Amino acid sequence: MTERIQGFVPQVGIETIDELPAEPLRLPLGPAADLTGGRVRDRLDELYPDSGLKRRLEELAAPRVADPAITVPTRFEALLRGALDALRAGDRAGGSSLEALLTEEVALRDQLATMRATLLRA
Repeated sequence: MTERIQGFVPQVGIETIDELPAEPLRLPLGPAADLTGGRVRDRLDELYPDSGLKRRLEELAAPRVADPAITVPTRFEALLRGALDALRAGDRAGGSSLEALLTEEVALRDQLATMRATLLRA
């Protein structure tokens, strides 16, 4: 590559472009411009006709809890501690990683309770 680019100075960059296309580029308009041949929203409604896409995605992402009462913080913590005690009492294979996870969670909750009590006293 022995040709030099005219109008190029490394300190400044490209200053001009000498060759322009003779005719401007014209992109197709209307249905020919769509990648699918139709509007994308209409195509998604074909896939999910019973409900909106947003509601369907929210339903898929939302956790399913059989007993909503366990979402109450005190009840959840009691169940967490009960599960840890039951895991420690039983002799299960492969329970060490679960036990470590539950132990860490209980320790973090204890630390949070201590910090909360300290802040309330201050």
